[in-house]
Amino acid sequence: MPQYKHVNLGLLLVFTAGCNFADQASVTALPGTYETAATWDLSGPFAQNRSFGENTADLFISYMVGQLGAPASVNLEIESAVADLVHEPLSTLIDVNAPEEFASSGLINQALSQDLATIQLTSQLDLQHESNEVEEVVGLNRIVGTEQIQTLSIESAVGNLAVPLDSVADSNSMEASSFSTSVSNDEMVISEQVHKLNYGKLVQYTVEESLGLDNDDLNQDVSNAVDCGSLVDSFLGDIGTPEVTVAGQTYTFDTNVITNGCSNLSASLSERPLGIFDTSMDVVIAGPTLLRYTEDATEVYAIESADGYTGSLRGLPGGMSPTVDLSFAATRIGE
Repeated sequence: MPQYKHVNLGLLLVFTAGCNFADQASVTALPGTYETAATWDLSGPFAQNRSFGENTADLFISYMVGQLGAPASVNLEIESAVADLVHEPLSTLIDVNAPEEFASSGLINQALSQDLATIQLTSQLDLQHESNEVEEVVGLNRIVGTEQIQTLSIESAVGNLAVPLDSVADSNSMEASSFSTSVSNDEMVISEQVHKLNYGKLVQYTVEESLGLDNDDLNQDVSNAVDCGSLVDSFLGDIGTPEVTVAGQTYTFDTNVITNGCSNLSASLSERPLGIFDTSMDVVIAGPTLLRYTEDATEVYAIESADGYTGSLRGLPGGMSPTVDLSFAATRIGE
């Protein structure tokens, strides 16, 4: 006797909400192993020519807002509101004692805006068809993928630098990144793909290998530049105790908020690469790609980035540009 599977449409809609699906043709044509070559531009935070004071003021503001006890949902709005009042004069106060390498037109910005602009990567991209029992009943399919970075190099002022992957990975080795996709005809849209390439570590590597500077010495200079005793006194004298109103609630940045915020900032500087970057910053990528089919349309032989394929740096101080410009081309090397 035939057996039939019954699917409740309402449950199916709930189940599939937010999922990424693929057209039927891609189920057999797309899965396989691809060799990828990519170019990433990670220079954004330095190409803006922001000074140490500007970047540190962002962090200071964030730490002060953390002292207010406000709901997390409004913290970013509070940061924006108080930054409008204090960021410029606070940046000036901090820059008075900043190391000269960190000036807006200093060595760090000038060199890293060039060295991090052309990063070459190779990787292995694996795509496979995936569906569960419910999806099979109604003919829904998904293409999921993993990408393993294999080599990374920097075109620096001292020549091509082959970067050891374990030196710039979040953990001791570079982990593969996983992602889901939506596929239709000759387009595959990659959903959020998180590469565990630590931006702060990459910056530190470039500073040492390209510029010949010692990161420990730089971090000590950065820590010495923020003397909370004098900085808090100058803040109170030159800026005062600002107030902002967000979502109907008024928040006052009084002496305790400013002092504790500065203490937390100071304690974090020695742990942050260049005193700026979070210790775990990843590169997040998403967007459309083009699929190149064989003449008989039975197999995808190549994939390349399309307009709108872009990335961002997660965890930057508020005023820094997180945008990552990138492109790639992948060629099938196996089933």
